[in-house]
Amino acid sequence: MQLLILDIQTKIIFVLLLNLLALNQLSAQKSGFGNKPLKVNLNESGSHYLKFSAYGQVWLRTTQNNPGSMVFGEPQDITTDFSIRRYRLGVSGKITDKIYFFTSLGKNNINYISQTGISADVLDILGEYEFKKAIVVGAGKVSWTGFSRYSAPSTSKVLGVDVPLFAMATINQTDDLLRKLSIYAKGQVGKFDYRLIASKPFAAQSKSGYNPSLSENIASFSDLAPRIQTSGYFKWHLWDVESNQSPYFSFTELGKKKLLILGAGFEFQPKALWHLNQGDTVLNMLKLFAVDLFMETPLNKSGDDAITLYAGLFHFDFGPNYIRNIGANNPANRVDPGKVSFNGAGNAFPMIGTGNIFHGQLGYFIPNRLLWNKGPTFQPYFTVQLADYQRLNDPLAVYDMGINMLLYEHLAKVTLGYQNRPIFSKNDIQVMDRKSMFVMQIQIRIE
Repeated sequence: MQLLILDIQTKIIFVLLLNLLALNQLSAQKSGFGNKPLKVNLNESGSHYLKFSAYGQVWLRTTQNNPGSMVFGEPQDITTDFSIRRYRLGVSGKITDKIYFFTSLGKNNINYISQTGISADVLDILGEYEFKKAIVVGAGKVSWTGFSRYSAPSTSKVLGVDVPLFAMATINQTDDLLRKLSIYAKGQVGKFDYRLIASKPFAAQSKSGYNPSLSENIASFSDLAPRIQTSGYFKWHLWDVESNQSPYFSFTELGKKKLLILGAGFEFQPKALWHLNQGDTVLNMLKLFAVDLFMETPLNKSGDDAITLYAGLFHFDFGPNYIRNIGANNPANRVDPGKVSFNGAGNAFPMIGTGNIFHGQLGYFIPNRLLWNKGPTFQPYFTVQLADYQRLNDPLAVYDMGINMLLYEHLAKVTLGYQNRPIFSKNDIQVMDRKSMFVMQIQIRIE
C-alpha cells in the first residue's frame, strides 16, 4: 500500500511538471523578466483561470554543532552539508467568480541523514467561496491560522535564510508543517483585514517521538483527543493594502508597495497540554497572543529602494515550564549522553516555550545594480529573537544576519546567512557557550 501511495504521488508530480512546461506556452502575457506566466485562462476575460507555481531552496552549510552531537554514533563537532530545505509544487485557480481553490505538494529538510526514496507530501488542499470581499469562507487542510504575521509565512519571500519558526508555535506537534484541518473566514473592509479560524489539530501522540509521560510542574502535550483550536489575526493597513488571496505573508516586497501594518492575534486550545502538580494531573489550555508591526517604504527621493522593518511581541502560555528545542534541517541525529547540553543535537536550541518573546527584522533593498548593468541587486538584513522563557535561567538571544543577492527578485536569489545561537547547560539551564551556522541558500521560483 505504501509503495502504491508513493507511486501515485510520483505520477502526480510528473503530471504537474508536464503542465508547468506545457502551460507556459499557452499564455500571451509576459512577466517583467520576459517569461510567460504559468497561467491558463478559462474564460476570455481571464477572471477564471488555472495558475501553476513551483520553487525550491538548496542549502550549502557549515554548522558548529552543539556539544556531544553525533551522526549515527560518530562525533561531529562541525558539519558541512548540502540539502534541500524545502520545495513546493502548487496549483490554484478560480473556476467561477466566487469559487477559488489551492493545492500544493512539497517536502522539507531533505538532507544526508534523511530516509532515501522520499516523495512529496500533500501539504495544502482547500476551497473557498466569496460572498463578497468582506466575507470569504473556506475549508480544507490549510495554512490559514492566527495569531501573528509570520505564523503563516511566505517561505519563498523571506528576508533572510529562513522563517522565524517560533512564530509557528505548534509546528509538527499538532499540525503538519503548519497546516491544519480547518474552516476559516477572512475578509477586507477598507483598510481592515481579518482572518478567523477553527481547526481540529492533529493528535500529538500521532507524531513520531511523542512521549506520553507527565512531569512535575513541566507541561507537555497531552494524549487526550484534541479539542477544537480557535485562532484569529486582525490587521490595519495605514498605507497600501496587501492582498488576502493567500494565507501567506511576505517578508519583503522589494519596494513594490508602501506598507505600514499593525496586527494583533490569538490562538486557543482547551486541554492541549498537561503536567503534574504534587502528583495530580493538571490540564493546561494553550494560549498564544501577539501584536506586531510591519513597515516597508522607500528612503530615497526616486522611491526605488526600500527599508523593511518588522517588530513583534509575543506571549506564549503552554503551561508551566514548557520548552521545545528545534534544529531546522538538523545536520546531526544523536547526542553523546556524557556530553549533553540542554539544546540537544546539531543546531537545535530552545526555540519555543512558555514566556515572552520579541522578534525583530530589518532589511534594506539597494536598487542600484552594483556589479554590471543588468546584474543582481542586493538586500542586507538583520534579525533577532529575544526570549524570556520560564524554563530557562538565562534569556535566549539568537541573531541572524546576511545579504540577499537578487538575480531576478524572489524568482532567483542567493542568500548568504550567518546565525549565532546560545548553548544552555543541561543542569542549571544557563548559557555556557555560543555556536554559529553559515548558510548559502539558492532559491529558484517559477510562477
